Formats: sequence, C-alpha cells, structure tokens
Amino acid sequence: MNVVAIIGTKHRQGTVSRLSGEVLRGAAEKGHSTEIINLYDYRIEYCTGCWGCAGTGRCVLKDDFEEVFGKVSRADVLIIGSPCYWGGVTGIMKNFFDRHTGPAMHKPRGAARFRELSFAAKMKTVLREVRNFGAHPNLRGKRFVFVTAMTAFFPFSYIWGDLPATLKAMNIYCKKLNGRCAGRIVFTDTLFRFNPRKEDRLLRKAYAVGSQL
Repeated sequence: MNVVAIIGTKHRQGTVSRLSGEVLRGAAEKGHSTEIINLYDYRIEYCTGCWGCAGTGRCVLKDDFEEVFGKVSRADVLIIGSPCYWGGVTGIMKNFFDRHTGPAMHKPRGAARFRELSFAAKMKTVLREVRNFGAHPNLRGKRFVFVTAMTAFFPFSYIWGDLPATLKAMNIYCKKLNGRCAGRIVFTDTLFRFNPRKEDRLLRKAYAVGSQL
C-alpha cells in the first residue's frame, strides 16, 4: 500500500513529527511505500470561498495544493498529524482541509447556477444529487491515522475541549472523504511531562499502528 503522512507543524523533530515518522517506519518495515509531507514545505493559499471550483472541480488559485492533493489521491492510508493550537488543528492544516472542496467533492450538475433556480428546482436538484454526495469515488475508502499532541494534560485535555475539537476536525476530514479511522495516537501533557515514560510508550504504539496497516 501507499502510506502518506500529511503533517502541519514547524517542529520537524517535534512530537507530532516523530510519532508520524514511527507510524511510517512500522509501515515501511511491512513492505508498504511511505512518504511524509510537511505542509510548511508547500505554498498553499487560503481558500477565498469564491466557489469558482463548483463548475470545473479545480481551484482557481495557482499554488502547490494540487501537487499535494495528487499525493492524497494516490494514497491508500493517510496519516493526519497536527499539534493542537488553541483547541484545534494548526492553521496550515485547517487551510489544507479547506482547499478540498473543488477537487475532492462531488458537484451537482448545474451547481454554478444553483442559486438562480427556483425553490422547487433547487429541491429537485438536491433530491437528484444527494445520493452522490461526498467525495469522488476514487478518493473513497482510504484508511486514516490521526496523530496529535497538546500541552493540556488529562483530564483537562477533555474538559477544556482541546482534544475533542482537534480529533473532530481530523475526523470530519476523514468522513468527508468517506474514509475510516484505523488508529489514533494522542500525546497529552507535552509541557509538564508528568509521566516521563509516556513518550517512549507512544512511539512504540505509533510503530505498532504502522506495522498493522
């Protein structure tokens, strides 16, 4: 299989990078092809919400997103790695998610002029197209591994909402591509490190997740 890690962190030797790398190492030792993509190595502009992609299925912005999306399309397994910043994935990871609307998702016929239709015509269009809603067929069925790290420690990582919100963002991306989660590696308490052996344990877990893909 083709296993690709998409990570959004400036810390190339940080917790998320190393955990994602261990998943890839486990997968590689089982014979799978692997690649790690750090979004900071690419120029990915912000989605402007122009809906120019509704008619063509391609974003009007000319940057590196299409190159990264090509790697996503060809992957069998995607590792989504991001530290938690202010209760969610990093900005660059969210920006990466935002840019999928055009190339990834099914477009109803006549979507570009949908707003011009009467209410009855809109309902007819929705009912006709809803069965096709979701990702393009070639993107469906991928497996996902979520990797995240945060300073909040248990149980406050749950109480404050940092962990649920971060995993929710990753899971929404997975579900929109009609995929399924094959594993989660969560490192809480990266600041105080109440348990000094946690990092070694989670690195072993990450390797095991990769080797079981």
